Amino acid sequence: MIGWRRGAVAAALAVALASAGALVLRGGGPSNGDHLAGAATAPVMPVDRKSSCPATTAVEPVVLDIAGFAYCPGNVTVAAGVEVVWRNADLAPHTVTYDGPEGPVDSGSMVQGQSWSARFDEPGTYRYYCRFHPGMTGTVLVDAGR
Repeated sequence: MIGWRRGAVAAALAVALASAGALVLRGGGPSNGDHLAGAATAPVMPVDRKSSCPATTAVEPVVLDIAGFAYCPGNVTVAAGVEVVWRNADLAPHTVTYDGPEGPVDSGSMVQGQSWSARFDEPGTYRYYCRFHPGMTGTVLVDAGR
């Protein structure tokens, strides 16, 4: 007997919540100055989804995450001599591969939880990518004046 009461209460609660939601969407509901009453009718603003990564600072080492088949952040500017660390948080293996001043540089395959680092002593632009996923790219800009 208790089971059907619990189901009836849950159904009544669902109807009450749905009704309250409909009132808010229609612009009805509380008229006591509640600032959320008309929130559903506010204009929709587009969201820039280029990157949700925080900006990096010049603190050493600079740490870049590999997550969602992307380097995060993908582009950083560092001073000459700063160490950059890449940490793989993806289930898939990834690499960090680029042309260094003395030839090709490759981290080798990094599985989830592994990291790899490189120190950038010479100013320049280092475009890197994942050998397994060439669409994954990023840039380390080494600034001599920082």
